[in-house]
Amino acid sequence: MKYYRVIAHRAHQGTKRSIPITFYIAAENACHASAIARNMPGIKHHRSVMSCVPISSKEYYEGRKISAYHRGGT
Repeated sequence: MKYYRVIAHRAHQGTKRSIPITFYIAAENACHASAIARNMPGIKHHRSVMSCVPISSKEYYEGRKISAYHRGGT
C-alpha cells in the first residue's frame, strides 16, 4: 500500500467556482487514489483532481489526524 496527498476541487462554491481541498489517501497507485478522492462527498465529481503526490507514511498519518473538511483547503 502506498500513500498519497490528493488535492481536489471542493464543490458547493457556486457555478465554475471551487477551492482546493487536500485528502491523504492510502491506495495501490496514483490512479486509484485519484478515483477515491473524486468520489468523496463535497467534491466536484466531473473535474479531475488538481494533484496526486506520493508521500511518506509519517506524513500520511500526520495528515489523517484532522478531517480534510475541518482542516481547510491545504
